[in-house]
This record gives sequence, C-alpha cells and structure tokens, in this order.
Amino acid sequence: MKHGIIFVRKEKGMSSYDVIRILKRKFHTSKIGHAGTLDPFACGLLILGINEGTKVLPYIENENKEYIGELILGKETDTYDVTGKVIKTKKVKKHTFEEVDEALHSFVGKIKQTPPIYSAIKIEGKPLYKYARENKKIDIKPRTQIIYDVRLIAFKKDHIYFYVKCNKGTYIRSLGVDLAHKLNEVGYLNNLERIAIGNYKIANVKKINDISEEHIIDLKDALKIKKVNYPDVKKIINGMPIKLNIKDELVLIINKNKALALYELNKSDMLYYCKRGFRYENI
Repeated sequence: MKHGIIFVRKEKGMSSYDVIRILKRKFHTSKIGHAGTLDPFACGLLILGINEGTKVLPYIENENKEYIGELILGKETDTYDVTGKVIKTKKVKKHTFEEVDEALHSFVGKIKQTPPIYSAIKIEGKPLYKYARENKKIDIKPRTQIIYDVRLIAFKKDHIYFYVKCNKGTYIRSLGVDLAHKLNEVGYLNNLERIAIGNYKIANVKKINDISEEHIIDLKDALKIKKVNYPDVKKIINGMPIKLNIKDELVLIINKNKALALYELNKSDMLYYCKRGFRYENI
C-alpha cells in the first residue's frame, strides 16, 4: 500500500469528489483526501493525499493559491459563474485596458469579500448552497481575504482575462463579480484555472485518466520543508518531544529514507513536538 501525495489536473465538469472517487477505485483504498476544493466549472491543480498522505493536507491547504480567470461582462448569475441562472443583464460600456487594469489592481491587499451563496461555507452547520436551493435568505457576513498580486492578461470587449495570487479561502467568483461592479458593470466567471498552490505548480501535472500508482510521490519527497534524519525511531513513533539544533518551525523527521512524523518547534522550551505521525505496515 502506497502513502504519499499526488497531483492531478482536474478537468472542467468534474467535482473534486469525482476525482477522489475515481482514485479510490483505481488505487483500491478508501483513504484519500484533497487540499483545496475546486468548483466543477473550474479546472487546474488539485493536490490529494493517499493513505498516510492525508495527514499532511492541512499544511498544504493553507498555502497561497494562484489562478487565471476569465470574466464576462454584461450578465450576472446566481452562482457568479457560467453554471448559474442569469439574474442581471446590463449593456456593457466601453472601457480601456488601463481602466480595467486600475480597477483590478484596486483589490490588491486586504479586502472584504462576501462568499457566493452557492458555496460550501457552513452557517449554523449547514452549507450555504443548501440555503440557496431551498430559496432561504441568509445573512452572509463579509470575510477578510488577502490579494497578494494581480495581473490583467488581456481585455477584449466584454472579456477580461486576469491572474491572481491570494490567500486560502478567497473566492475568485466573488472577486470577478466585484471587479465587474467596480467597473459599474455586471459579470460572471466563464473559466477558472488554478495554476499553483504554494510552491506546487500545474506544469507537467497529468489528467485523472493518465494517473497511475507510480505518480504517487512519497512523503519525504513531496513536502517542501526541512528534513531531519533522526536515529531513534522508537522515540518518534511514540511521539516523544525531541531536541534539534535547528530553528525551523516545522520539520519532517525521516529515518532510512522514510518519513516518520511532522514535528513543530515550541519556542517556549525550544523542543520539537509531534504534530502528525505516519504509520506504516512494516514499522
């Protein structure tokens, strides 16, 4: 049984769970999870944990995300994307590239963003999209998000193509609608591709049908954090605190080329404590 991380280029029309379901069948395991959901209309990089690899997903999920989006002006949908029902229409005015670029750059920094009603965010234990399907009005409070960088790639009549780098939890659908409103227009996202999660890029990532077990990356190779070879395996397996002569906040403890555990530095006593231990059949 393999343990590790796998990178998939999710295609449009598939949900993130569709990818998990296919891989569970392909790898004959029930223990698969993903870091960062992609909407069915979106495509791009999806990172999944296989077996013990699921334990590191929270650390990958918190990384910044990068996207390329296509915004179409003139119509707004209830989902903020191409899959929704049109709820507003408006004749598109003429805009210059510079005007659109200035409007896009106005979102750089901390912003207040209202999530789409068709999203999985839970209020009182219930996903927002269920309220929407039941036609129930719900008070959605704005959230503070961070836009680190944007770039206007192209602007053609009513089509805006843009790049954005943002923190976890940012809704690019909402950003697209807010950009349209900034231009005194209405709009919806027609396409969205996630091209990076932290240091993990979309380049050379394979589609689901081309994925095989050989594409599962071992934990010791997948995690982009400092690795420490520790001789006392029993101490690590038992999750005991250890002393290391380094100052990295998070380290991967390995032994004989196998990842054993994630350890985190406690600055109060300068000891490292086990955050996630990995269990293998042959240890």
